Parts: sequence; C-alpha cells; structure tokens
Amino acid sequence: MTFKRILSDALDTSTLIYHGNGGDTYTIQEVQDCEDIIEWNKKIANEGDGVNASRTMRHIGRIPVTLMSKYVKDLGISPRRWSMMTVHERKEVWYRMLRDPDYRHLRTGSGAI
Repeated sequence: MTFKRILSDALDTSTLIYHGNGGDTYTIQEVQDCEDIIEWNKKIANEGDGVNASRTMRHIGRIPVTLMSKYVKDLGISPRRWSMMTVHERKEVWYRMLRDPDYRHLRTGSGAI
C-alpha cells in the first residue's frame, strides 16, 4: 500500500491518501501530532486555574482536531450531520467531551463548564 500526503494545514494535521495494492480501493486518513497540545494543556492546568490575568475569562481547554473527529464519530454523528449542526449544538458536544474523565488531559482549568 502506498500513500501520498494531499493536505497539510496550520493545525499540524495532515491528510493522507492510501492506494490499495492491486485494487481500486483508497483510504483517507487524517493524522495529527497531539502531544504538544496535551503538554500545553497540562502546563496551563498546573500553572493556575485557567483564568486570564484580569480574571474576566477562563480558558476551558484545547481539543486537537483529530481527537474531536474521533469523539464525534464514536458518538455516531456523521460528518454531514456535524457540518449541519448549529454552534450551540457543537458546543454541547465539545463540553460533553471536556467533562468526560477519559479526556481530562484536554482541560486547562477546573470547575463547571
């Protein structure tokens, strides 16, 4: 199986296309190195409560694109449905993910969302 990078963007994600050996099959994969984002989240979480210096805003977390895509897929939300969701509906999914103990490394502060 051979692959070719077809897209890269500022979020450090790459989209790869794989061509199957001897067939007409293709697989498209989105990859992202999430380590820097997770380390940044840990650093902010350990340095304080995630509130800015003027204490007017609180940073909740930072979610890598590929983890969000996987989470949405695991919830059974199709890419088409996700693209048609309102901002409010998407926020509910983001908040649900940030409340999930399995994704606690995405949070930068404690408290309710």
